[in-house]
Amino acid sequence: MEDICHHINIDIDGIDEKDVHAHLIVNPSLHLIPFKVYFNKSLEGKKTQLVDWIKSQKDYSEFGKKLSVTKINNPNYVIDIDYSNSKIGLIADTNIGEDRDGKFIGFGFKQVAIDYKQNSKIDPKRIQSVIFLDNHAYNLINSISEVDSFQTDPKQWKSTSKQTNLIEFGECSLELDFLETIEYDKDSYPLVIDRKPRVILHHTEMDLDDLFKYSSLITSCLSFFQGSDIDYKAAIVNNSKIQKIQYRPKKEKEKILNKNLGRFQIDNDIFLYLSKINAQLVSDSDFFFQIIKLFNQALSSEGTTEFMLYFTVIEKLRSNLQKGKPDKEKFTFTNGKGINKIIREKLSEIHEFVKEDEREIFENAIEDKLINIKYLPQKDQFTEFFALLNLDPANFDIEWKKVVGLRGAIFHGKYIESDDPQLIEFNSKVRTFTGNLIFNYLTNKMDAS
Repeated sequence: MEDICHHINIDIDGIDEKDVHAHLIVNPSLHLIPFKVYFNKSLEGKKTQLVDWIKSQKDYSEFGKKLSVTKINNPNYVIDIDYSNSKIGLIADTNIGEDRDGKFIGFGFKQVAIDYKQNSKIDPKRIQSVIFLDNHAYNLINSISEVDSFQTDPKQWKSTSKQTNLIEFGECSLELDFLETIEYDKDSYPLVIDRKPRVILHHTEMDLDDLFKYSSLITSCLSFFQGSDIDYKAAIVNNSKIQKIQYRPKKEKEKILNKNLGRFQIDNDIFLYLSKINAQLVSDSDFFFQIIKLFNQALSSEGTTEFMLYFTVIEKLRSNLQKGKPDKEKFTFTNGKGINKIIREKLSEIHEFVKEDEREIFENAIEDKLINIKYLPQKDQFTEFFALLNLDPANFDIEWKKVVGLRGAIFHGKYIESDDPQLIEFNSKVRTFTGNLIFNYLTNKMDAS
């Protein structure tokens, strides 16, 4: 356990406090990171103000952005604490706590990053950083481990990996394995072997924030391969002067069955797959975290929910790849804005053929129809996107017009039973197609023309 005593500024309207005493407690056995704030006076009033402000924000990540560290008291090897991405997981607003330092308001953070002094000399050309993954990665890493054995000596444990070479991944080279901690009995025989799945990043001097982006993209790529969300519990990134650790403690997850890309008709093992990833996408790591989370949510859903999640993933991929293009594209008219007058005149002519008691409704809707008629059908708006990713829905036995039609019907309230055979078959095809879109996007399999 690590108890970091420090002082902070809180930059919140009406609460603006300077040099406030605080403690951050890092304990691997907890699934949140306790944070205590010791206000100088009016604790009850400050607590009410602070809790009300936090609850009024769009989410609990806003509080951390308002904190800045002014001084670290101890331990002396801690350089700084970064709360900017810290999201509150718990507000202890029932009672005010008290310890030997006085009364405090307690919170629990889901994430925090801490800068430490390097305790040893590091060659800037040969640096290692480590991502410790949660238990959802256990069976995936286990699948690339050779059979563990005691070899010829029952006291000597040996665990080896099927990975023969480092995986080139942008500015890093990757190694996947377990960190094994062995507890021996009194006769020096292995008693308990604790195995933590991890990814080791071999790199030269790099920006630490970039290394965290690498960590995010790598775990997202593993999540896609696995078909369920994999996250990291701690990312330990290094340069020659600073070790920065991003703690993201979580409740222990159950180990899940390892899957692979074969279910999307993609024949790649984990090593080949990771070697193909376009690491330039590291700048978009937050986007891919969200995309793959949505896709994995769809994999564990069914019926119309599953279908709409796949469609959302496809829409987001298209918007991200074709940045600058509107979500809805218009036809190109040779007479420019003059087309508005022509469309209004034609709609007015049609108005005469509308049933008399519905004409007023039609007339009131003319301006909306004027807008909508100028847009390309949604089925055509994806044509360029699919071409860029070298994929054709027809090769997956999908008629894209029907996909768009079903999306529109569901959006407008059509109810379809989850066990409807046609929907189940349709989802199976769209699932495979969406998986291939993500794979081609991640591996930069795009039309060069």
